[in-house]
Amino acid sequence: MYIRDFPIRDRKVTLCVRRRKWLNKETGSIICNTFELTAQGTRHSKEFASFLK
Repeated sequence: MYIRDFPIRDRKVTLCVRRRKWLNKETGSIICNTFELTAQGTRHSKEFASFLK
């Protein structure tokens, strides 16, 4: 997933977010990292969605 923004002096910034998975060999369960990047029910960031409320 790529996040594009213009935060610093109108310079383009692209952040690459990778989702990883790990296997716990003892229990056999899969552990993954999750990121809450958008507000629930929207496709906007949490900050922007709260601004629109």
